[in-house]
Amino acid sequence: MSLSLNPADSFKRKLMNRLTSLLLMIILISLSFSSNAWTLDKQEDGISVYTKTKNDSDFKAFRGEVIVESNIETILGVINDVESM
Repeated sequence: MSLSLNPADSFKRKLMNRLTSLLLMIILISLSFSSNAWTLDKQEDGISVYTKTKNDSDFKAFRGEVIVESNIETILGVINDVESM
């Protein structure tokens, strides 16, 4: 395992991480607007939980929404910190 101290490599890695996170957020947002069948089941402490019935499953689909008051660097840092998961 080699450790690269090249600033260009570090910049490329950070850029790829941010672009990957941005793409993931865009996909998740577009999926949340793709169906009107979601029903708000619970709302507590600023967290909204929605469910919907899936025709091909005995389980309900669910999604949660929350507004996070933070800057993008902190949010991306948490998303990209896979070692702590």
